[in-house]
Amino acid sequence: VNKDDVLIKLNDEKIKNEIRNAELNVTAAENSLDNAESALLIAGKKRDSEIAKKQLSVELAKLALRAWEEGEVVAKKQQLTLAVQTAQKDHQRLFKKHESSVRLYEKEFLSKDELDRDEIALLNADATFKKAKLDIDVYENYTYKQDEQKKQSDLQQAIDELDRAQDRLASELSNLTATVSARKDQRSEEH
Repeated sequence: VNKDDVLIKLNDEKIKNEIRNAELNVTAAENSLDNAESALLIAGKKRDSEIAKKQLSVELAKLALRAWEEGEVVAKKQQLTLAVQTAQKDHQRLFKKHESSVRLYEKEFLSKDELDRDEIALLNADATFKKAKLDIDVYENYTYKQDEQKKQSDLQQAIDELDRAQDRLASELSNLTATVSARKDQRSEEH
């Protein structure tokens, strides 16, 4: 037997395969960890964006409610009050005109047709006045309450949607955090 002669050759193919498999498992575990960490980072940014969007919806609903309460409601009540005052003044004016027309007709200074026109104008003014008062009643008893409930509901729905989004996204992040932790453990086991 000479120096450097191979006396026994062991079958190391199994050991080489195990080393290759172990290296592949480590690489796979590292890739899996990288993917899980990336998914967690993306989910965190998605959560921040979605929460900001839901918070904006809440703020917009609050602003819409305030704009309605402090703007639209005030303007509508002023408009309705003005309509009643205008209709009342017009009714009073036409009532006096009609009384005057009756006296003039009795003295034969006014034709029956002119008297009838004044009476029709008074009837129209009376109807307009009653409608203006009814418009206030309808607004205060129905339209206002309906609009108020809608605005309040819009705000509450935005708040509820924000709460649901926070809960859902917190759960998603928790799951992804657990996945990252599991991938770290798996990588440690492969080393």
